Amino acid sequence: MQTEQGKPTPHSRFWKAATFFWLILAAIGAVLPLMPTTVFLLLAAWSAPKASPKLEKWLYEHPRFGALLCAWRDERAVSTRSKLSALLLMSCSWAVLYYLYGLGFVSILVGGIFMCVLTYLFSLPAPQKPI
Repeated sequence: MQTEQGKPTPHSRFWKAATFFWLILAAIGAVLPLMPTTVFLLLAAWSAPKASPKLEKWLYEHPRFGALLCAWRDERAVSTRSKLSALLLMSCSWAVLYYLYGLGFVSILVGGIFMCVLTYLFSLPAPQKPI
C-alpha cells in the first residue's frame, strides 16, 4: 500500500505499526509464562501483508517462526510440539493460579477457558511438512 511515488500511505503506516506492536507482544510472551506468544504472532502475520510486502516476506521467512506461520497459513495446522508446549504452559499457569488463590471462581473460569483453547488446538491437524 504505497502511493505512485513509492511513499507509504498513512494506511500502510498504521498496519506496519500494528504489526510491530503484535511482534513486540509476541516477543514478551516468549519470555513471560502467563502471556501468549502464538496469538500475537498470528495477529502480526495477519497485519503484515497489509503493511508491506517486505515485512510479510521477512515474517514468513523468519528462521524461528516462519515455518510455523507457513503451516498455519497453508494448512491451518499446528505442530504437535506447539500443542504440547501449550498444554504444558497452560497447565503450569493454572497450577500457579490454583496455588496462589485456591479453587475459586477465577481459577475455575481460567481452567474452563484453558480447556476450551486446548480442545480447539488439539482438534487442528499437524502440518504435512515437518517443522
